[in-house]
Amino acid sequence: TAWYCYVIVKRRVQPPLASWILFAIAITISFATYWDTPRHTLIGNIGNFIAMVNIWGSLIVLYLTLALDKKLHVEFDHFQIGCLTAAGIVLLFWKFTDQSTASFYLIQLIMLIAYLPTIGKLLKLERNFDSTIQWVAIFTGSVFATIPAVIDGDQLAIFNSIRSVLASAFTLYSMLQLDAKAIRNGNFELK
Repeated sequence: TAWYCYVIVKRRVQPPLASWILFAIAITISFATYWDTPRHTLIGNIGNFIAMVNIWGSLIVLYLTLALDKKLHVEFDHFQIGCLTAAGIVLLFWKFTDQSTASFYLIQLIMLIAYLPTIGKLLKLERNFDSTIQWVAIFTGSVFATIPAVIDGDQLAIFNSIRSVLASAFTLYSMLQLDAKAIRNGNFELK
């Protein structure tokens, strides 16, 4: 997170604010629904907690950087609006039915689906717009967060970890493809 915040402040990356807002909302719902389940542990689902801190920290720095540059503008596309609506429905479902476990699984599914446009965008680009270092850290953290989830036997945490590993792996793979292309073209920048 520190590196990512640094490259945001230095304007070396320009992540879309709408995506970070979407993920901040989704990870917060994920964290809250997890803690409302009967068998929750801090160690078992440490990945969910670390992801929430990472996402909110990055979002705050991005927001402040854009505000200082007077470029604070949020524009959600139809897909993001759909994901936000689905997250809102999950939140209402959880509050009215008290089904925290089902709500947790549903928000995980939404979070996995929400990565698709980012991966799709990366596959169409000529150059990586984001920080590969940050995504290596996200992927590595996701892999390591699986260990306590498995040791704890926490099915929800295992599901969260698998979702996080898959989403970050596909995102990172797409970025590495772009970075390899930039290296071949002689215009690679480590960010």
